[in-house]
Amino acid sequence: MVHTTKKSSERLKQRTALLSVCTATFLAALKLVYSILTGSLTMLASTVDSIFDILASLMNFFSIRESAKPPDAEHKYGHGKIESLAALFQSVIIFASAGFIIYKAISSIIHRTEITHIEEGIIVMFISTIVSILLTLTLRRVAKKTNSIVLKTDSLHYEVDIYQNLGVLLTITIIYFTSWYIIDAVVGILIGFYIIRQVWRIFKQAFDCLMDHELPNELRQKMKKIILSHNDVHGIHNFRTRQAGSTKFVDFHAELSAEIPLERANIIAHEIKMIQDQSPHTEVLIHLDPYDDSKIDVLRKNKVYGA
Repeated sequence: MVHTTKKSSERLKQRTALLSVCTATFLAALKLVYSILTGSLTMLASTVDSIFDILASLMNFFSIRESAKPPDAEHKYGHGKIESLAALFQSVIIFASAGFIIYKAISSIIHRTEITHIEEGIIVMFISTIVSILLTLTLRRVAKKTNSIVLKTDSLHYEVDIYQNLGVLLTITIIYFTSWYIIDAVVGILIGFYIIRQVWRIFKQAFDCLMDHELPNELRQKMKKIILSHNDVHGIHNFRTRQAGSTKFVDFHAELSAEIPLERANIIAHEIKMIQDQSPHTEVLIHLDPYDDSKIDVLRKNKVYGA
């Protein structure tokens, strides 16, 4: 049952990633045509961002497909970290696109670039905004359901696109009624810095995952509480957690009475693995240690045991 659920989750992630690729391609083609017609800097910036979206979404699709592969002889913990690598790379791409937007905006102020075919540009950005909103809602829903960091990154990426599209739409509309062409460059700079600020959070999250950062403290405390609620567990130590892709890994030492038979200890280990039911996509490794107050106190004093 657990295997089937995980398999269906991976299929959902792949379908959603493919939808993201198709949407990015459609938006990039639409914006490219009209950025050439309008000459708008913010439209060009939006076009470049959509082209980067295609590359990022393609990488996301292939990384999700690869991360779904089961563990093998060379990768006994699976391939989940491919998702974090993709998210990290996508963050770098978004940083680059933001830098390009700021550069083009400053260049536009210097050369006083004007815009043409404004009506067509307004239509294009309205369509792009609606499409981006629908895709963002889909990505966010699936990312939450599957706990996928790469889809979470993608949803943030398209959320940024929504604000960017709205900025472009507002800019072109103002220019249409006022002919204040400099506002095109000003909004472009603001969008660029906004993108940099937003993507930093995703970059840090992906980096932390690659560095085996601990799971959130609230989740760890919840897991410990569940484990210690078992009557036969006298204590735990060396409690460690990490995450690779959408899979969480937890391992710890559980202290049981030395008088408990091996068969009973094995049953207890399976019983306290119920934290997997409380936290989907979690793999638990338990080490069973005999409970001995005097011995454990000495080991802790010598810092053999962790938190």
